[in-house]
Amino acid sequence: MRTPVLTTHGLSIGYGRPHRHRNQRMPTILASSLDLNLHAGELVCLLGPNGVGKSTLLRTLAGMHPPWRGRPCWMAGISARYAHVTWQCG
Repeated sequence: MRTPVLTTHGLSIGYGRPHRHRNQRMPTILASSLDLNLHAGELVCLLGPNGVGKSTLLRTLAGMHPPWRGRPCWMAGISARYAHVTWQCG
């Protein structure tokens, strides 16, 4: 069995938006419970209408945007170069 290069389990992505009545940021969850395993050499296509979270997912996987729940797990030795953190599987 091949080891995935990237794995997520229960990943939720989204962003905050200002709440009208308070100075709080309320979450806007674009997708939740994302489970995926990507293996070396696979070709992946990410399709969907505007505003459903395609770019947010890619930014989250790269570590440029924090996930709401879960985290992407990269195979040892691989890291997202744009990230402030290095995601690794625990």
